[in-house]
Amino acid sequence: HTVSARREVLLCGGAINSPQLLMLSGIGPAAHLREHAIDVRVDLPGVGANLQDHPVVPMIWHTTGTTDLADFNNVRGLLRWMARGSGPLTSNVGEGGSFFRSREGLSAPDVQIHVAPSGFYDNGFHEPTSRMFTAGVTLVSVASRGSLRLRSADPAIHPAIDPAYFDDQVDLDAMLAGMRRTWDTCRQGPLARFLDRPWELPAEPTDDDLLEHVRRRAQTLFHPVATCAMGTGEDAVVDPSLAVRGVSGLCVVDASVMPVVPRGNTNAPTIMIAEKAADEIRKSS
Repeated sequence: HTVSARREVLLCGGAINSPQLLMLSGIGPAAHLREHAIDVRVDLPGVGANLQDHPVVPMIWHTTGTTDLADFNNVRGLLRWMARGSGPLTSNVGEGGSFFRSREGLSAPDVQIHVAPSGFYDNGFHEPTSRMFTAGVTLVSVASRGSLRLRSADPAIHPAIDPAYFDDQVDLDAMLAGMRRTWDTCRQGPLARFLDRPWELPAEPTDDDLLEHVRRRAQTLFHPVATCAMGTGEDAVVDPSLAVRGVSGLCVVDASVMPVVPRGNTNAPTIMIAEKAADEIRKSS
C-alpha cells in the first residue's frame, strides 16, 4: 500500500519499532544500513542507540495467614468485577510501592519497589503455586546503555535488541543495595508476621546469593526508551520540536525520544510527549 501525506508524518512506533522503521527507511547509522544493503538517506548514528529500560528483580515470600490475588481468579470473581466493578479482580496487581536511594549522596531515588499480593516472578506467565507476596526491586536510574539493530532489511524480521542490563557495575551495585534494603524491610514491622519462608533464596542470603538471584530472575519492566533520543548534539535523532534531524516533514512521537529513562513509569511522560506534539501541530497550523 502507498499512502501519501500532505503535510507531515508522525511516527509513533515506540522505542522498538520507531528506530527499526527509521533504519529500514534509510535513516540511521550509515555503516549499519549498508550492511543490509539499505540506501542511506540520512546518516544518524543515534537511531537505535542509547537504549535504556528499568530492570526489575522479584523478591518473593510464601505467606502465612493471608489470601492471594490468584485465589479470586475464578468465575465468581470475574462476575463480581463485571457486574459491580468491585472485588479483588479490580486490583492493578502493583498495589503498593516505594522509592529510595541505594546510597548516600544521590540527588534523587534510584530504586523503586513494586509490591504485589501474589507471586509474580515472570510477569504473570505462570500461575503461583502457593500464596505469595512479591517485592519487585526496580532500578529506575540506569547507567547502562543498550542498542537496537536490524537483523534484516525485511520489515517482518524482528530487530536485534540488546538492553545491556547491568553492563555498568554501578547498576549492579545499586540493584544489590536495593535488594538488601528490601530484604531488611520485609523482615520487620507489621509486614514480617505475614511472610513465611522466602522463595528461591535462603533464609539468610549472602551477597553472592542475591547476585545469583539477579542473574536468574532479572527481567524487563517494559519501559524501553531513548532509541530516537531528543537533543541538539550529533547523536540526537529528533530536535526539541520532535522533528527528525535532516528530514523534512517527519516527527517521532513516543517514548523513544526521551534522552534518559524517567525515575518511574513511562506512561504519563509518553502522554506528555503526545501533548507536546499536539501543541507543535497547533502552532504550525
